[in-house]
Amino acid sequence: AENNDDRVLHCCIQFQKLYPNTRLLLCTDDKNLCNKAIFSSIKALTKADLVAELNNMIMATADNTFCTTWMAVKEDVLSKKNDNFNGNSNNSSDNQFRNIISVLEKCLGQALSKILETEMKIVFDELWLEILILKPPWTLPDLLQCFKKHWMAVFGFNV
Repeated sequence: AENNDDRVLHCCIQFQKLYPNTRLLLCTDDKNLCNKAIFSSIKALTKADLVAELNNMIMATADNTFCTTWMAVKEDVLSKKNDNFNGNSNNSSDNQFRNIISVLEKCLGQALSKILETEMKIVFDELWLEILILKPPWTLPDLLQCFKKHWMAVFGFNV
């Protein structure tokens, strides 16, 4: 029987197929989901491990991007990080973490936007824009609301 862990894992696998040249990280403290992800060759991290991994990604070379806007934002994060290390170390860590979260939100928004648009077009063809509860361009909360509203109609066939 399929459960929510399987559905999350299926979305990760779909994302990997859509974007094979990107790094996919699944952040969860759920041990069973972590094990399933690792078995499916998906990197799974706890919240604590995610912060360490993001720091590694910031220091990575230019060819290791995980979304189309990452390079521009990465440079901004690195410059702010260097500026902040000259001041209070607690503030610099907090600011760096906020910057990383901001980058992740932008990337998540891009990915979810592309997934929602693609899947809506597959299911509803040219009518997809008329059916959507909220029209693009979307904010991250808008996207989450669209996914919640249209989940069964769009992804019920795939999951």
